Amino acid sequence: MGSTDIMGPQWVYLSIINAVAIAVIATNKVLAQSVRNVFKANLTWVYIALFLVAGLSITGAVNKTESFVTYARFASAITAFYVLVFY
Repeated sequence: MGSTDIMGPQWVYLSIINAVAIAVIATNKVLAQSVRNVFKANLTWVYIALFLVAGLSITGAVNKTESFVTYARFASAITAFYVLVFY
């Protein structure tokens, strides 16, 4: 794809798969109960807190562009984890 970062396209593909999976989860009423159960777990709130702290740390980063890219990858990884948990 002409990317200089050979790892870059895999994160784009993961984001696309996440978007499709979230759309399926959002339209499936049976999965709604599993979504509620996941958000009752303490580990979910730990991940959310970690995600927020990582986002705040971008403000103090020396290389803000790389920090934002890494944060986006972290968001994709967390989203993929929860998509798997919901199923």
